[in-house]
Amino acid sequence: MIQFLRSHVRILLLASIFLLAGVLVLKSHGKHWRNEVINSDGKGYYYFLPALFQGENDYRKTLQQEEQVMGKPPQNYILKTEEGKHVNKCYPGVAILQTPSFLVACGMDFLLGNAFHGYSDTHLYFFFWTNVLLLFLAVLLLKSNLANYFGQTRFTWLIAFLTVFATNIGYQAFFYPALSHQYTFFLVNVWMYYFLKWKNEGKTSSLLWFAGVSGVLFLVRPTNLLFFLILPFLAKDWKTLKALFTDLFALRNGKLVKACVAFLIPVSVLPLLTYWQTGHFLYWSYQGEGFIFNGSHWLATWISYRCGILLHTPLVLFGMVGIFAFWRRETFPISMLLIALGCITFVLSSWWCWDYQLFFGHRGFTEYQVITAFLLMYFVRLFRRSWVVYGLLVLPVGYMAIRTYQKIANSYPVQKFTAVTYWKSLFDFDTQTKEKYVVLTNCQPYGKILATYDLMKGKERYRKVGVGSDPWTELVFEIPTAYQHCRFYLEIHANKKLMQATTDWKGVSLIFQGTSRSGEIVHYAGCPFYNYYREGTGKWAGFDIAEEYNPAEDGTEKITVFIWNPENKAFEIDDFRATIKAITSKK
Repeated sequence: MIQFLRSHVRILLLASIFLLAGVLVLKSHGKHWRNEVINSDGKGYYYFLPALFQGENDYRKTLQQEEQVMGKPPQNYILKTEEGKHVNKCYPGVAILQTPSFLVACGMDFLLGNAFHGYSDTHLYFFFWTNVLLLFLAVLLLKSNLANYFGQTRFTWLIAFLTVFATNIGYQAFFYPALSHQYTFFLVNVWMYYFLKWKNEGKTSSLLWFAGVSGVLFLVRPTNLLFFLILPFLAKDWKTLKALFTDLFALRNGKLVKACVAFLIPVSVLPLLTYWQTGHFLYWSYQGEGFIFNGSHWLATWISYRCGILLHTPLVLFGMVGIFAFWRRETFPISMLLIALGCITFVLSSWWCWDYQLFFGHRGFTEYQVITAFLLMYFVRLFRRSWVVYGLLVLPVGYMAIRTYQKIANSYPVQKFTAVTYWKSLFDFDTQTKEKYVVLTNCQPYGKILATYDLMKGKERYRKVGVGSDPWTELVFEIPTAYQHCRFYLEIHANKKLMQATTDWKGVSLIFQGTSRSGEIVHYAGCPFYNYYREGTGKWAGFDIAEEYNPAEDGTEKITVFIWNPENKAFEIDDFRATIKAITSKK
């Protein structure tokens, strides 16, 4: 027993850290913890399990059960098809990975005499801790993969640990346990494990496991097949890569046919589920969304205050230093990795919501942080002395620790920074001043712009507000009948300056309102009129905001926007612009 503990002390320590982190996160949620286990897009992923268990393909009972427990109306993940059928917008991969824990929770509820309820405390606890377990296993697998690939164990434990806790993976896994990213992270490590095993040993069984896991990766998120782009890097050299695929495509051994079958077995779940829901084997559930392959956000994905990977996860920057230092010695694998990263970035940044509604690091790149581990191995190999490595890595780890604390303490809502708010917030540990930083500009909806309107045409663009009796005039736009099917994207820009050094922008809001023909308010959003609540004190500060209206969903027929300034604060506005676009995603 003592020998076992000595040989597995790191694993036991790691397990203790995960266990403690899970308990602390659940405790931090307080009495509202149930709302934080299956949240955000994870709700859509989970719907498959209770719906299938109850044999319902319209999800009505499942949505009612969710609302009873969560106390909130369900989010719009169940779509209605043209034929009146109901279909889950999400892919079933996460649900497949959660199926064992779901069935165990069902069994426990049965033994305890509880009626079936897909949202019982038993189900929620099992869901959360299964997520933690898979993340823990992913770290063990990543450590093994690094050692296998580089032929050394030095620093592999450190890098596997930092890849989770010094990037956004750990935060998302513990605070958004139902999202797909950490599940993909686990699967990719299993996927790499079997590829490296196939490469080194040549066993058909490893190839079949590799192909089967590839199918599950597809079911979690089809774009996960982009990981195939790193296979040349994992192969290390052209000779090995060629030998692998020559053997795979040799008709005499039948390996290709077996691998295709192994891949298609899990993939077949998707058309079968789709048929169960819609009566058709194929259905594009992401209606009104898609890719815009123009590369316009490629660079911003890496270096921008809004969501730049290098700024929000500086551990990656250290890894980049490593691979460029080793490029001449290992030209083939590093060149292949850079090409893969370029292609992956191009596809991810081409999604219409290219910042992925950022809330901690670059969410769309979360699972691809597994590549960061390999980058860091090149970095640490530059140094012979361990203390130098630890000293240098303190910088990116310290940055992520600061941001994690600020996020948990709610110092700001999300990490969608501007240049000003990024630097102002970096060492801001004040948690008492709420809504000091705000998120303003969302991505433009996917689709074709049919018309653009200037709401300030013929109006004065300069104002002094809060002085005398000069109120702000409402801007009103009547939606043309021909465009009722469109989404409307309202963009506002202004330069503004506070006229009193002792005041701030708190309480000053831009109000976006949508009303129906009868005058009923069907859309309402009040947004702070600032990026940082003291900006523009004695000097001009730029300001941009956007709001989306969807008449087809809420019945908006008239759009109104105005500034709400109940405390009559004094400020100046220059170059006020308000542009509205009618956008359709219909072909």
